[in-house]
Amino acid sequence: MRFLVHGVLGLGLVLATTGVASATKCTDQAAVATARGTADARCGGCANASNHGHYVSCVAQKATDLVDSGDLPKECKGEVVRCAAKSTCGKPGFITCCRISQKGKVKCSIKSSADRCKAPKGGQACAGATASCCTSCGAGSPDGSFVCGGTTTTSTAPTTTSTAPTTTSTAPTTTTTTTSTTTTTMGSPSSAFLEDTADSLD
Repeated sequence: MRFLVHGVLGLGLVLATTGVASATKCTDQAAVATARGTADARCGGCANASNHGHYVSCVAQKATDLVDSGDLPKECKGEVVRCAAKSTCGKPGFITCCRISQKGKVKCSIKSSADRCKAPKGGQACAGATASCCTSCGAGSPDGSFVCGGTTTTSTAPTTTSTAPTTTSTAPTTTTTTTSTTTTTMGSPSSAFLEDTADSLD
């Protein structure tokens, strides 16, 4: 019984170790890019693929060959196959659709036509640049470094117009009237003439 328990524990440890090893993340992106190009060429090219499933199977086989030859790290094989699976190879008329959220997060998916590539609320959407989602939407970083060219979502702020009140000041008008007064003083030559005339009438 003791041996059976130890055997089961030992088998569990091996399986756990194998699982950890298979979950190792691929860090050699240069090797992935080279392997993708090599596999694509050996499978007749994405543009010439007549069936998506057959193309992906072919790439998977070539990726295995590259791992066996030491040209591709084992942990990177899955990424090569995944890039082929998430592509338009063997799917005539399909496109890669880049969708950018309002916060700048980018997601890529395969759509059967351009009109099915719709922008999320407050975001953007456009057809990708290549056949695979692995390279179609640029960096796709959360800071919004990838932007759809020619597709812009604009939020228009309301326009407020302020009119300043017009104040008219009228200066008061002052009118000055000058009155001239003429005073005739007795003893003037004219007065003397009048007095003389009066005496002569008497």
